[in-house]
Amino acid sequence: MLFYDLPRFSVDLDFDLLGGLSENSKELDFFIHEMTNQLSSKYKIKDQSTKYHTLFWLVNYQTGQKNIKVEISTRNDPSNHYNSHQFYGVDIKVLDIKDMIAHKMIALTERKSLANRDLFDIHYFLGSPFASEINYQIIKRRTGKKPGEFYSYLLNFVKKIKPDSVLAGLGEVLTNSQKDWAKTKLIEELKGLIQRQIDLTT
Repeated sequence: MLFYDLPRFSVDLDFDLLGGLSENSKELDFFIHEMTNQLSSKYKIKDQSTKYHTLFWLVNYQTGQKNIKVEISTRNDPSNHYNSHQFYGVDIKVLDIKDMIAHKMIALTERKSLANRDLFDIHYFLGSPFASEINYQIIKRRTGKKPGEFYSYLLNFVKKIKPDSVLAGLGEVLTNSQKDWAKTKLIEELKGLIQRQIDLTT
């Protein structure tokens, strides 16, 4: 939303840890400690844990408001590229859009439970000029599939999704008009966009 104009609100703040800190190292423990101190100085921490390759905090910034998830991936993915963007005068390294789309499409098919926000995001990215810039090396490395094979797999995955369930976990971050569109058109339009990618890559 902040850097690539994704037209929806997000309740997650996702980061990659680029320092190359080893799992179970003193340096990583120090980082977690400092991150916790920084967050707790301004927000109420509701939960904190270290998952598989992920550092997690659940914070609340105001009573009665939604919680925000802060997740930091400790995976060091050599396929990722980062570009510098200015954000309120601060130089921020942001995952390149070519890589982001690849990871987002893979995530849709690999999550333990369906995240309908992925459907909305993939629809936006495949309907934008960014669709011609996807990093297929990431898809090949993570799935073993060539672009055409992956899109065919993705299309079959999306065809199994019931349109009447699409707002679960998604409706809360959409406007009313976006909700109406998502209920009636999101799945069908997404299938069409994936088919276009199949036609362009095979």
